[in-house]
Parts: sequence; C-alpha cells; structure tokens
Amino acid sequence: MKTIQEVSKETLKIENYLKDQPEGKVILYKEIAENCNIEMDERGKSFMRTALKRCKLNYLCIRGEGIELASPETVMSIASDRVIKIDNTIKKSSKITKNLYNRFSDRMVDIEAKQLDYLNSFFNAVKTSSNNAKRMLKSKVEFANYKKIDI
Repeated sequence: MKTIQEVSKETLKIENYLKDQPEGKVILYKEIAENCNIEMDERGKSFMRTALKRCKLNYLCIRGEGIELASPETVMSIASDRVIKIDNTIKKSSKITKNLYNRFSDRMVDIEAKQLDYLNSFFNAVKTSSNNAKRMLKSKVEFANYKKIDI
C-alpha cells in the first residue's frame, strides 16, 4: 500500500511525458498509451489526471479521444467548463435541499429547519452568481472569437 506522498510509477511515466509537451497540444490517449506503455482505460486515465495535477497543467477533454493542453486560445473554454460544473452541482444540491425542506421541515426541530432553509438560500445565491459568471464568460468567449475587420 502506498502512502500519500508516494506516487505510482505509471503516474510518473505519464508526468514525464506530459511536462515536455507544448501548450495547446492535442494529446491523444493512443499517444500516451504508446509512449508510456500504459493502457488508457479508466485506471490509466486516472494516472493521467494525477500526472496533470502534479504538473499543474490545465486541459480540455476531447471525449473519447484525448486532451488538449491549455493555451491562450482555450483559457475561456476551460474556465467556462469549471463554472458549468459548479452550476450543475449547485442545481442538484438546491433541488435536494428544497425537497428535504418541503418533506421534513414541519417535523424537524426549529433550528434545524431554519438551517436547512438558510442552506437553500445559500445555494440560490451561488446559483445566481454562477449564472452571472456564465453570462460573463459567454460574452468574453464571443468577444475573443470576434474577428476585427479593417475598413
């Protein structure tokens, strides 16, 4: 069994391969498998994610194919993906909390019902913030994709 500080040899192989790659490069899972002799199944992808974290490399997933390392052109897409993930998690949490409040608040101790109501208000505030962030990021992406035409 490994301690927290120990890293698998597979992760180290992938880390060594990734740290030499230029920003913005598209790296296919097939390439990683061939260059590191590691099967890119769920376990191999887990090693890859750990290696990416250790190298502090951000990336976009190309579903079923590979990854694209961060570059100035992909910054807004990566940031947007993060906000969307937060938004989806908050929506689920808000629904669950609201459902629990509606089902059980009348049978709960008053302070717990108030805390649950407060938690739901918190989720709604975060939801509003993430919606504002999504709008802002969307406008920045549209602006970045805008091509200036000289007249």
